Amino acid sequence: MAEFHAAALPERLQQAFQAKQSLAAQQVYFAPVRHHSPACAYALQQYIQSLQPTHILIEAPHSFQFLLEALLDADTQPPIAIFAQAQRHKAAQASSQSKKSDEDEDPQDDQTPALFSAYYPFCEYSPEWVALKQGTAQHAKIEFIDLSWQEQSAFKLENASLDWSQKNLISERYLAHSQYIQNLAQQLHCRNHDELWDHLFELQSISKLKEAEHFFDDVFTWCSLARLDYEQDVLLQEASLHREDCMWQKIQACLNPKHKILVVTGGFHTLALIENLTQKDTAKRYPIQVNKKEKWQENAWLIRYSFDRLDALNGYASGMPSPAFYQQFWQDLNQADVQEQSQAHVDTHLIQQQFLKYLTEICHHLDEKQVLDVTAYIALKNTAELAFQLAHLRGHYRPSRYDLLDALQSALVKGELDDGQHLLFQEIYSYLSGQQLGKVAAHQHSPALLQNIFKQIEKYRFNVSDTIPRNRKLDIYRKPLHQDISQFLNLLEFVDCGFAQRLSGPDFTHGAGLDLLFEEWRYTWSPSVEARLI
Repeated sequence: MAEFHAAALPERLQQAFQAKQSLAAQQVYFAPVRHHSPACAYALQQYIQSLQPTHILIEAPHSFQFLLEALLDADTQPPIAIFAQAQRHKAAQASSQSKKSDEDEDPQDDQTPALFSAYYPFCEYSPEWVALKQGTAQHAKIEFIDLSWQEQSAFKLENASLDWSQKNLISERYLAHSQYIQNLAQQLHCRNHDELWDHLFELQSISKLKEAEHFFDDVFTWCSLARLDYEQDVLLQEASLHREDCMWQKIQACLNPKHKILVVTGGFHTLALIENLTQKDTAKRYPIQVNKKEKWQENAWLIRYSFDRLDALNGYASGMPSPAFYQQFWQDLNQADVQEQSQAHVDTHLIQQQFLKYLTEICHHLDEKQVLDVTAYIALKNTAELAFQLAHLRGHYRPSRYDLLDALQSALVKGELDDGQHLLFQEIYSYLSGQQLGKVAAHQHSPALLQNIFKQIEKYRFNVSDTIPRNRKLDIYRKPLHQDISQFLNLLEFVDCGFAQRLSGPDFTHGAGLDLLFEEWRYTWSPSVEARLI
């Protein structure tokens, strides 16, 4: 990315860069990130190694701190998520002597329980995950600094016009809707902010990513210019200012001449954190006011998450599109890093081979699904040639996701794009999205119901290693084991957790089809199944 000339920056941003330098003199450093970005994760990995911070403060609810041990367990493998719930219980009935009069009654004092659920996901290339792993390896103290989910839920309840029944605790919709970023994308002939991000950041060379401080200065500029599009009232209604108030207070409490602090947050928040820290005597406070009459209970669990839930194309507000593609990109970055350490440079041939290997897997997958009009070899040859040419034309050292998609369309689609190509692109996007499920440590705390079901799933040999739907045929009249499995699946269907659906078989409730010998079920494990059981 071409560096912005200081004179071209708004005055507020110039002042923020000066404030950032003064904080660095106090050993407070910032890594503004885009959530789930391989480039940010790789640069952060390099930054932590060179900076050697004693404390790493991460944008995540501080009430999740007790899950740190489970997150860092060797058996925990992304994609995973923290699933949090906060519930407001009915207020206790006051005695007749102390009960308020009708005139004093708060008209908004709703006594009904309220339940709020949210996910905080991690994948291997999430900067927050890298901060956890790399920071722990270097013996840094890790601390989560955002508002607790209970506090956020209490705020949302006071702003009931917003849809907060279930949300994700990481959000980047501000960047997607920034007028500045939309205009920049148009000027650089990019279709949207995702393609623009790839062009400016994700496709920076490995040598530039290793210059982590410069890289994060660019991310800081990008996110700050996007933030300047937004009015304070919007940020106030969304609780962004309240969350930033909590975060800068946590950073302030950590300040110590003996501490070297690295703050890892979404880049949208970094400007406000820097300003508040350097203007702490005049900064406006935004504490969360919790109604003292309300009793809140919060709990959180570590659950397996999936690539399809991380995919921005499936509605995830902070995801990168096609997470399986970026997982491969992350692995390629680290493989190239190993080669650079041994050979002092990255071989261009290695980068080409990495892409060709991945493209070969895509073409074989499409061939197996019988959606190609040509052989897998011809598809590979034509797509590879176009992808490398597009990458060269757009100034990329290797094909980006958009280079790949454009090449696949040009090489595999003959004539106009119409409904006849729907299946082809459905398979392409499905492959780029991925079906991978993570793992969590078996001994980590979870409800007894969930633990019991995992034991039953293992006992009955259900394949829950990914999110691919599978069928199970049961001989329920002649095999006692199949009768037990049928009972187990019917129980799960009864609690409506979404794990399995009966496709055919005898209906004993209504006395229909009793002559059928087999039951057939379709099942799939997903994060929502686990969340429903919790």
